[in-house]
Amino acid sequence: SMIEDFRHNVWIATQSGLHKFNLNTYEIHSYYTNDGLCDNLVVTLFEDDINQIWIGTANGLNVYDFAKWDKSGFETYKASDTIDVNNTSGEYPTISNNYIYSIKQGKKYFWIGTSSGLNRFDRATKKFKYYLKKDGLPNETIYEILIDKNNNLWMSTNRGIVKFDTKANRFISYDQGDGLQGLEFDNGASYKSDDGEFFF
Repeated sequence: SMIEDFRHNVWIATQSGLHKFNLNTYEIHSYYTNDGLCDNLVVTLFEDDINQIWIGTANGLNVYDFAKWDKSGFETYKASDTIDVNNTSGEYPTISNNYIYSIKQGKKYFWIGTSSGLNRFDRATKKFKYYLKKDGLPNETIYEILIDKNNNLWMSTNRGIVKFDTKANRFISYDQGDGLQGLEFDNGASYKSDDGEFFF
């Protein structure tokens, strides 16, 4: 994964840390676990509407705040070994799984694809809501997420493509019977064209 931020830095995700290349000065700054990264294996990157950099790793989620240049600039979210069985809200302070495949921002929430389902993150409350197979997902490995003009999510999985209607709170699955070439997809393999066409 590779993105260019609002300051014209190119952020590069690698298996050996996160690297920031300044296009104006040609300087390179690298970040590792001892700088606050959850893991040196960085899987995906995303810049949000307030220019924070979201970093999905193989062992948790980081959010980098440009207002803080040092280690404290990394906010960290990780999965918990235990779930509060008395929680009736369905929202949790921890993410469902530490392996983060994709991050997207919708009209109200952030959507995060993991190895254990889809996570909805509310920035105001800093709480996660989990969507799993019991909620209608065909598979809990969520590789890529694209958002259409109606704020519906389209996701690639190990069991085809699934659409999440955010208004109806309903999943619709698509497989080979709907024209897919196969059921197996992978991370880092999605694209939204200028005219709104999706590619997985």
